[in-house]
Amino acid sequence: MGGGSLAAAGMLAWNGNAGFIGAALLLAAVFAVAAVLVARIPAVPGGPGAPDGPRGGYRQVLADRPYLLLTTANFLIAFGYTTQAIALPIFLTRDVGIPDALAGAVFALNTVLVATLGVPVARLTLRGRRTRTAAAGAVVFALSFAAFAALPLLTGGTGALVAVLAVAVLYTAGELVHSAPAQGLAIQAAPDHLRGRYLSVHQLSWSVCRTIAPVLLGFLLDAGRWHVWAVLAVMVLTGAAILLCAERVLPPHVVSSTRKAPAATPAQEVRT
Repeated sequence: MGGGSLAAAGMLAWNGNAGFIGAALLLAAVFAVAAVLVARIPAVPGGPGAPDGPRGGYRQVLADRPYLLLTTANFLIAFGYTTQAIALPIFLTRDVGIPDALAGAVFALNTVLVATLGVPVARLTLRGRRTRTAAAGAVVFALSFAAFAALPLLTGGTGALVAVLAVAVLYTAGELVHSAPAQGLAIQAAPDHLRGRYLSVHQLSWSVCRTIAPVLLGFLLDAGRWHVWAVLAVMVLTGAAILLCAERVLPPHVVSSTRKAPAATPAQEVRT
């Protein structure tokens, strides 16, 4: 992803519209190859890991209010992730005034940091409660948005670029702190026999966010320099508050990685 961002920035800097069309055609070919590879993955029904016992449907997922709280929180915080690809390049080139080709460097820096620090930070987050750690990551997101809003006040030149990269590191820290515990909550809160349906509902929060984000963020970018960052900060902080509220109604083994799920009796499995 980081390499693609730098390549796209280089193609645009090299030859504007021709570079854009070339990137689009190249991506079309890459996606076609990916589709062929995915189609060749064998589908194995059942298997040694397939759960036995009662099944359920999406109605049971939608009746699980604690899980819907997690999904709602994820929907709001997900806008913090989408801003990097949608709002940030426009903001940095239009409002901060850094060169177009350098806008991709922010995304590349984010990718390098996530790739190198993702696992160590995930291990550190295992020591705390998933809800509180994920909420802390959302708070760091909000701090980075406040810092982005202040960037246009800086003068241009090397100082502006250094400031942009520093805020990008803060933004990445929020992503690193939030990501692993949030995913752990989504997985651990789903019962084994309905985990696929639960996770598909949780994934829908990402999909709906990515559908709405271009329109919402585009409107906010047109409204002014700081509007998009103020709204994003409110959204992620609201998501953090929902996570803290969800902690009260989630089982202990979901909230903390140090707790193990209690073994279910056959009667409990049927009720589940």
